[in-house]
Amino acid sequence: MPTKNKTKISVIALSLTAYLVCGCGPTNGQENFMGITEIKNDKRVKAYDSYLLESPVPGSRIRYGATIIQSHRNEYYFLINQNISEDPKKPVWKVVNQFKAPTIKDENYIYVGGDCSKNGEEDLKIIALVLSEGNERLLQKVEKAWIVNTESLTIESISPEGIACQNPYYGM
Repeated sequence: MPTKNKTKISVIALSLTAYLVCGCGPTNGQENFMGITEIKNDKRVKAYDSYLLESPVPGSRIRYGATIIQSHRNEYYFLINQNISEDPKKPVWKVVNQFKAPTIKDENYIYVGGDCSKNGEEDLKIIALVLSEGNERLLQKVEKAWIVNTESLTIESISPEGIACQNPYYGM
């Protein structure tokens, strides 16, 4: 069997496994962003925030990123993006997994990703649902938290204890 087909089958198997194990991936009535490379031009997207899951190293290509999407149906999704370009200067992002995030019921809560820390240590892979009251630089009232696992390409629930995130609206 050609290598290309083995890779395609592996990606399909990985996506199916992730869906069955942790509920990742689309189900009936959900948006399916799998495989898209142009999130900003997708008409289903109302707002989004993309960020890197690893610190850039000069001359090396970034392998993974993430995106938090708000759809026009006011549903939120966490996407894992993989850089499929070999050129470190020109990334091409492909969505390799997605997770439908819990609905935000209180407008004072926001999702923050790529700008959180746990016990004072920065961790770009943390996504948190935080209370955004006032104009504080650091948001510490974390309702729920997840971490992006770049080995298994899944998004896993973690304890919100000790997590704080930078306020994206600080100073506005």
